[in-house]
Amino acid sequence: MHSDEDRLLHIYSHEEQSAIHRYFSALYDRVFPQGGLASHFTDYVGSPFARTAMSFLSKLLPEGAAIQDIGSGFGSFVLLAREAGYDARGVELSNFEVEYAKLRLSRLRPQDLPDSVYRSGDAYPVLEAGGLFGRPVDAVTLWNVLEHLSDTRRLFALCHSLLKPGGRLFIICPNYLAWRPEAHYQLPWSPFDWILPNRFAKRISGEGRDPDYFKKQTVLVTNWGILRGLARCGFSLSDLYGTPMPLRPGRSWETTKTRLRFFNPFAQAALVCAEKM
Repeated sequence: MHSDEDRLLHIYSHEEQSAIHRYFSALYDRVFPQGGLASHFTDYVGSPFARTAMSFLSKLLPEGAAIQDIGSGFGSFVLLAREAGYDARGVELSNFEVEYAKLRLSRLRPQDLPDSVYRSGDAYPVLEAGGLFGRPVDAVTLWNVLEHLSDTRRLFALCHSLLKPGGRLFIICPNYLAWRPEAHYQLPWSPFDWILPNRFAKRISGEGRDPDYFKKQTVLVTNWGILRGLARCGFSLSDLYGTPMPLRPGRSWETTKTRLRFFNPFAQAALVCAEKM
């Protein structure tokens, strides 16, 4: 019997898996380091990242909640959420990824209607039209997608409009004001590269790799920028465990430590659950 992540991968035939690998090879040509494409396939076409995301969401949303996933990729998170009893639906820019998401859903959940669960398209007009539900939803999820969307102010406003009162916006994304490996090239990154991104692009070229993905498809989002943008849209802030993070600090040391981690401008990643008040 296959493990959960193998189940999501092995539902695809050998030929289908090969097609996905060819797609990744073209999309990330000279981007990922050696072994990076295989890891990306396992983590994101399989279920490891989706299970991590579910571990946060399942503690904060009741069964049956309506979830709009933005940048749903091959649909692993949406699929696991539906299996857990949520009404999750995803929008993804890549038609290739959406078609493979629909194919897998039809095999694992024949009772679902793939065309109503996954849609190919630009997230902004889809959200402006009311998302895939056409009504307010309980949650919107942005899993490792903010670093590819340029207008976060507009995006947060659209998410706020789509959510019910008390609805939640879940965010995981790299913080580009941190000392960490860059999220795609895995080269050492520092806040100085956020200030001088062309220097980093030259370093990519110096490694014999292609900087176009960094230049054209990567937005240098920061933890503070995300938190500030959410607050301006009227969201109240909490961490992914649902611990409230009011802008005015509390008095206890435990609260102070948690706040320092959450508001740390140099945190490795932005990990946020924002609630529509």
